[in-house]
Amino acid sequence: MVKNQLFKKYPQKDLVIQLLNVIGFRNFDDKKYITKSIIELDTLNKFEEYKSILKEYYIPCKYKLYFNNININRLITIIRQLLKIYGYTIKSKEKYINSKKELIYSIHQLKDNTIIINFE
Repeated sequence: MVKNQLFKKYPQKDLVIQLLNVIGFRNFDDKKYITKSIIELDTLNKFEEYKSILKEYYIPCKYKLYFNNININRLITIIRQLLKIYGYTIKSKEKYINSKKELIYSIHQLKDNTIIINFE
């Protein structure tokens, strides 16, 4: 049974936290920022261990799309997809660091835009 357009079943929260640890965040509520320069090539090698685990969660055609030729941008996209399940996202913004423009990434909770209509 398909859960949404990406996943056959949802990954456990512990697995998502492990993937956050790979890129430098501790948990969903970590308030620090990371940059692409912080995410090293070693990070991509660590992520390779999780590819086979994530294969059981993704729909096969989406797995092929996102997990071939993984780079830093795709890694951020994959983690953003996983965070969305639990009501979080990774937001990016440009910032100058040492006179060099870089993207900084941080975790934010998605706002609940639930609308309740009562008819009396």
